Amino acid sequence: MLEKLLAIITREGSYHPAELARRLEVSETLIEQMLAALQKAGYLQPVETCASDHCGGCQLQSACSTPKARLWVARKI
Repeated sequence: MLEKLLAIITREGSYHPAELARRLEVSETLIEQMLAALQKAGYLQPVETCASDHCGGCQLQSACSTPKARLWVARKI
């Protein structure tokens, strides 16, 4: 399941935990735990800051629909 989650984020970009839970048909709590495990292992990193006044040039613009969204990106290994 971790591999599926990482594949989605790597292939398609970042998603909100609720969307990932829907896509993988698991609880949002499990997604949060999986994201934490992938981050701890070095496969993901959270996007910590967002310059909301610069959304037009942001590579994550399509994944971010709300202010202070929690976004994740795959690290290049």
